[in-house]
Amino acid sequence: MSSALMRQRFLSLASTPSLQHQNLSSPCQEASNNLCYIHDADVICMEIDDDFGEPQIVRQSKVDMRGGCIIYQAGYLNVGSTVCLGIATDNGFYLWSSGGDRMLWFAGIEAIIAAYPGGNTQPDMQLHYARGMASHPFSRSLPDGDGVQNSHVCVGSSLGSVCVYTSNGTLFRCLSPAAEGRAITCLAASALYLLSADEEGNIRAYSITDNYENVMQISTTGTANSVVGKYCTSICTRKTTAIAAFSTGHMRVYNIDLGQCVLELAAHSRCITGMALHPTEDYVATCGEDQAINVWTVPTFSPRSGSSARAPCTMDLSHCEHWIDSLCTGITWWHGTYVLCVGYDSSHMFAATHHTPENTRPEEFRQMKEMSALLHTASTAMDDFCDEK
Repeated sequence: MSSALMRQRFLSLASTPSLQHQNLSSPCQEASNNLCYIHDADVICMEIDDDFGEPQIVRQSKVDMRGGCIIYQAGYLNVGSTVCLGIATDNGFYLWSSGGDRMLWFAGIEAIIAAYPGGNTQPDMQLHYARGMASHPFSRSLPDGDGVQNSHVCVGSSLGSVCVYTSNGTLFRCLSPAAEGRAITCLAASALYLLSADEEGNIRAYSITDNYENVMQISTTGTANSVVGKYCTSICTRKTTAIAAFSTGHMRVYNIDLGQCVLELAAHSRCITGMALHPTEDYVATCGEDQAINVWTVPTFSPRSGSSARAPCTMDLSHCEHWIDSLCTGITWWHGTYVLCVGYDSSHMFAATHHTPENTRPEEFRQMKEMSALLHTASTAMDDFCDEK
């Protein structure tokens, strides 16, 4: 097979994915073979095997949720050296083993809401839920100069707060928004920062090394830009770079050290329903209601640059596919080579190889560069139009 040839294939699913944003997850490790997605009130776990270099589903099973609940998000978390499965629901947050066969701990919605200052004044638990999850390593210094390495699991809530738990399920602290909170939609974490996004498109960053000090808070409400008050569907981060996806089809890139949005891109013509950062390389995959599956280059910034100037930032379209007649709902990477995507009520999973500029045919890469330039031009024109308004 020529490395320039784009491979596509479809894998049969035992159950169809629900209509949820970010409804496909895999662990961060490049060599992991686990996947999961939501089907109605169930979480479906899959094991993917390597069949001559191509993905092949070898196992599919349901997590026993032991009672009816509304599932808002399911995804894999790295807790220390262990891969776990997190499930956020209207009952609270569950942490399971990666295969979904053993529950490790549970944080009830009552406890999540009570951790929020003033949360006890919200008695109707039927109005509240957990949504958004992330995990990261955390080092704590001891008086004798040594340190303790721990892992924190962060869970968002409908009040806009984020509960931070230790690896055994003990509440470490609750992060509250400075103003009246909107429901958290998604969380992301790196070794440096924890990021949260909400239903109004507000983005916050907390410094993990500085005991979760709020170091960036960008509000879109009341500003003259194209994503005013729009729902943030997904967020990801690496080092000092953060990327957020919105229901408008836009992506925004943030330099966390500067506390600035440095790029806005019209990435899809409709809502972006899924986004996944490559496990090792600077690429991010997105999918949307427009049936498009895109792979973009990720800009990087030098940590602690100390400059208050707007850093130059670009994103190129590295790969583009279209899954005709499908409403994409989730996307992830498999072994760093394949992009996997699921669609609402579809009995198949879409798989396509990802090609970097080095192994893509020149004509294909030229067309992708032209498409990226057109999207950037459209985004700039939209900004100018909104500024005039």
